[in-house]
Amino acid sequence: MRYGDGFLISAAEVPDDKPLPGHVVAMHRDATFAGDVLPSSEWRFHRDILLARPGLDAVVHTIRPMSRQARSSGAVFRRSTMPFQAPARA
Repeated sequence: MRYGDGFLISAAEVPDDKPLPGHVVAMHRDATFAGDVLPSSEWRFHRDILLARPGLDAVVHTIRPMSRQARSSGAVFRRSTMPFQAPARA
């Protein structure tokens, strides 16, 4: 999610079922970050997507079990905002 001139990302090694407010890291475009908590190792592609797509406010990705939950929750995702699409299963 965009934040100032950078973005927010989850901290490294945070259990998916136990996120806390302190588990969010403010990253800067130059790969520096605020605080003592390390950012997720996935920060690079979040940053690169946000830099390449100025019209996006956030990058959301998830592992497969979570994606099923997101879709069943009624969340709406536009295909055009996704950098790639996994092949459909037969």
